[in-house]
Amino acid sequence: MGSGVKQQLSHEMTAANELSSSCSWSIVFFTHDEPETHYMKKPFYIFSWLKKSRLGAYLSLRLTAYNWLRQNANKYDAVLIRYPLGDPILPLFCWRILNYFTVHHTKETGEIDPSSSILSRIHYLIEHLAGRFVISRSRGLVSLTNDINQYELTRIAPKAPPTFVLANGIQYSKDFKPHDKRTGTYKFVCICSKPYPWHGVDLILSEILKSDRTDFEVHFIGDFSSIEDPCDPRVKFLGSISPEHFEERLSCYDLGLGSFALNRNNMSEACILKTREYLHAGLPVYADYVDSGLPEDFEYFHRSHFKVDKACELANHFRAVSRVDIRESSRTHIEKSGRLRSLALWLESQVQENTQ
Repeated sequence: MGSGVKQQLSHEMTAANELSSSCSWSIVFFTHDEPETHYMKKPFYIFSWLKKSRLGAYLSLRLTAYNWLRQNANKYDAVLIRYPLGDPILPLFCWRILNYFTVHHTKETGEIDPSSSILSRIHYLIEHLAGRFVISRSRGLVSLTNDINQYELTRIAPKAPPTFVLANGIQYSKDFKPHDKRTGTYKFVCICSKPYPWHGVDLILSEILKSDRTDFEVHFIGDFSSIEDPCDPRVKFLGSISPEHFEERLSCYDLGLGSFALNRNNMSEACILKTREYLHAGLPVYADYVDSGLPEDFEYFHRSHFKVDKACELANHFRAVSRVDIRESSRTHIEKSGRLRSLALWLESQVQENTQ
């Protein structure tokens, strides 16, 4: 389990504790890692050698998780399942569960290229058939964007279960006050665990190399080993940082760079967690997609193709704005507690509707 996933689960648990006393919210996460919290569970291995087998580990994790789900689903009024891409095991269990909702973070079939290999073709077929079965039996769909919800409804038409847009959120730390060390050369930061085509890192680098400006730097944080270093002094690859040092590290940057090629994933709308982390730290964001969790005219999220001159213009403008102002202006739109509270109320209404 990556550090980012752990952080998100921790934020959700904290937000869940702030829900009204009439709502009991539980989290269960199955992982091969050693459990660090009460909501983490390890799979059961029939034979110890299964741990070393990729297929054995895959099957053990899913069989353990879905068997637990089958045995415990009736203890809850509603069960949210983070939808697993191309999973042939879940359909064997979900037909016996009557109160589940599926949670979607992407357009699943767009994540698999069936032309790349035979295995990919099989994976795509599984997703197409098994996915439709699982989603069509769901009591409702919860997605990061309305665009994804519409995609899922198209997959299972003519069925039309209720939908809910759950924008990504981040838990605000009461004690955190963003430091502001912006000075001198404009500094932009692009953070991702590893670059995917839809991040558009190649587009950023291309624009940097076209520019003859020397008053800016772009820092890339994460595993960018797959990207060829352009050997330009304005480009710096800094490796990964731990979540606890994330916001302090951001104190010197003028802009957080988001995704610039979401169209490569057949999407124009998204709700990216990194954008929330930037805003929470008091950084305005420069990206090229519609963010489902932010107002269209939100002043600290600029949407356009990446251009060095535009980035420098934005940086110069926002240096007159304090980190605290950016952070607090973003709170209404990105705080985890509010997002989870809205979802809980929607789930409650769905449960009541089905019991009448």
